Amino acid sequence: MRLIETLVGLRKQLGLTQSDVAERMRRSQPAVSDFERVGGDPRMSTIRRYALAIGAEVFHVVKAPGAVSGTASTSAQMVIQGVAPAPTRGAGAVELTRSVL
Repeated sequence: MRLIETLVGLRKQLGLTQSDVAERMRRSQPAVSDFERVGGDPRMSTIRRYALAIGAEVFHVVKAPGAVSGTASTSAQMVIQGVAPAPTRGAGAVELTRSVL
């Protein structure tokens, strides 16, 4: 899945280890390794948690068949925003913002 590969590449660019991400996600390092393995089928909730753990934003756009790009009435956009730096153990809750355009 290209999305996962992009997130893993970003994690590496930021100098974060799988253990760093696991701690921020409150998961084990092997769980993060499994998530990063190509060929998996992760849930959107796991993708969001991983993205937030590395301080990334994920945008998900759904369009009706044949919809013109930028047509508000035929597309919905879910915006997930993380707070930088990414949360660590004991930090406050992370805010998720969902907006429908």
